[in-house]
Amino acid sequence: MFKPEQQSGVWYPFKMATTKIVLFTSKVLNNGESPILMRVIHKRKINYISLGYACQVEQWNKEACRLRRNFRGYQAKNRVLASLEDRAQGILDEMKRLNKPFTFPLFEEQFRGDTKSCTVYEFFELRIGEIHKSNTKRTYRQTKNALFKFAPNTHLMFADINYPFLKKFETHLLNNGMSGGGVHFYMRTLRAVVNEAINRGYFKRELYPFANQFNKNGYSIGHLNSVASPRALSEADMERIKAFPVEQYPHLKKSVQYFLFSYYARGINFTDMAQLRWTDLYNGRL
Repeated sequence: MFKPEQQSGVWYPFKMATTKIVLFTSKVLNNGESPILMRVIHKRKINYISLGYACQVEQWNKEACRLRRNFRGYQAKNRVLASLEDRAQGILDEMKRLNKPFTFPLFEEQFRGDTKSCTVYEFFELRIGEIHKSNTKRTYRQTKNALFKFAPNTHLMFADINYPFLKKFETHLLNNGMSGGGVHFYMRTLRAVVNEAINRGYFKRELYPFANQFNKNGYSIGHLNSVASPRALSEADMERIKAFPVEQYPHLKKSVQYFLFSYYARGINFTDMAQLRWTDLYNGRL
């Protein structure tokens, strides 16, 4: 028997467990990879929790407990692993604070939750690491950053995203000067993330917060476009811009040219325009 621990004047009736992310090389999958697991040790007993990742031995840094650079998308997945480490330690710290006896089932239940283990921001990072198109990757990153400004809780779970949450997020964005179209942009991306989380088992389908044929009372993004108040130029104003005397105001020449290019390119936004390359021209057409 070991004696109770004493820290800061509080007696703990158990020795605190330890956790570590490891590559479980004792098991080799058909593709030659081994699973990455959360190892939990308590009273010399060991338990493992699957994290849903696997890699080759040469792709694993044993000392750092992280994926090496030769693993595709290693940065995003390492951020997820770091978040899982933080979550495991947070659960242990909370058990210690509340003086709860440690048990493997209790720890795993809290670690996993009702679904597979992944917070909203961890899943965002996972998707960003999987996406190859720069524009789509940027869209997901912008949405994640906007959501984090509204809900800066690193342990935000998909179950926390419900109708009231989405309405408050909408109000937050509108109150910070965003147009209805801009809110629509973020909500549409968040909806795509939620849909993919459901497909992968990170969120229960019956808790889906957005409106669809099965959830008529869910949050709808259809009204957001009507919130926008576009300000159109008159035809006369447009003709004045086309005839602008750039020779008299050479410092404004590029600004006028960029604006007209966007106009003639059917309203291409400035971010996409800045990323255009000569390879985007095919037979003289953009």
